[in-house]
Amino acid sequence: MSGFKLIFGLLILALFLLFIAQNAGYVDINLFHMAFRVPIFVILLVSFGIGFLMPSLYFSFREMSLRSRLSRMENVLKEFARGYYGKVEKLLPHGSPWNVLLVLSLAKQGKTDSLKGISAGPLSLAGEYLMRGEFLQEAKEKFQGALSTDSLDLNALKGMRDISFIEGDVDKALEYQSKVLDSSERWDREAQKAIRAELLGYKYLTTGEGAYVEEAFDLHKSPFVYYTYILYLLSQDRIKDAKKHMEKVFSLGYQEDVVWMLMEREEALAKVYDLLEAKRELIKADTLAMVYMKLNLLSKAKGLEDTVSTPIRALLLSSQSHREQDKLCLMGIVELLKPFSCSCGKPYNKYQPMCDSCFKWGSIRRD
Repeated sequence: MSGFKLIFGLLILALFLLFIAQNAGYVDINLFHMAFRVPIFVILLVSFGIGFLMPSLYFSFREMSLRSRLSRMENVLKEFARGYYGKVEKLLPHGSPWNVLLVLSLAKQGKTDSLKGISAGPLSLAGEYLMRGEFLQEAKEKFQGALSTDSLDLNALKGMRDISFIEGDVDKALEYQSKVLDSSERWDREAQKAIRAELLGYKYLTTGEGAYVEEAFDLHKSPFVYYTYILYLLSQDRIKDAKKHMEKVFSLGYQEDVVWMLMEREEALAKVYDLLEAKRELIKADTLAMVYMKLNLLSKAKGLEDTVSTPIRALLLSSQSHREQDKLCLMGIVELLKPFSCSCGKPYNKYQPMCDSCFKWGSIRRD
């Protein structure tokens, strides 16, 4: 039945073409000195055929190419998700816009030399992983390279801020942080304000200029910012205001951090001692014992001997002795005492705004 339909269809088509050929107008065509009489409808059919055929062929080949690339990228993402980073590196062509995945794959494999060799594409991302590997100079070069082509590369700005702080250039770190704050997205703005506040507080400690700490206190109120602001108030003999903010510190639960920071400034610690004594129930025994020892109130510290931790007890016993050996022991314990720690686990004997291990800001707190 289907064969009959096909024959019938071809017969109808042949009759139609015969009718057109007998009734259509003809045109004369010269081709290579040969003359032809061709029905107009044939010329029209050929023209329409070529008109449809050429674009169809072009888009067909382009679709094949795109399908091939899409299939390759799907394989790349699949292998990346499965953790086969070596396969990802082989599948990704160099210079492709997918170089972000290449950088991530190299970083996952620990191929630092390959990261150092990247000279185009996501330079700031390569710099970020080099910085984590403590290759600061190479990371700095990547960040600078990224900023030379895109002055608003947020990763590069953050990286240069962190490296500037590590190098001790707080002014440069503040300059980069201002650019970060201007370019940051809404979800990240509060975190970036907090970082700027920490930098301003740190700048106040090195310069003593009140404008820095006042701006910091307006931006964000972290334990470190409270500490620097209380120091500022005490330096202005505004003891009543300082104690008022110290009360706020207790209400926020920041007392452990702030009191340990105040121990670095014995004069300031002495000015708020009466408040600390009144709030002693809210202060850990180790912290309170250290306050007493800093202020040379050894009799009060001795009363806490049974409640403090072993390192603080050893420190307390050594501080009561006048023997040279005990004094050396005291110095050793003080150096080993690390009351602060970052969320990444690295301990610190003093607070600092940024962890030099994981490069997080504001993550160092009193244990």
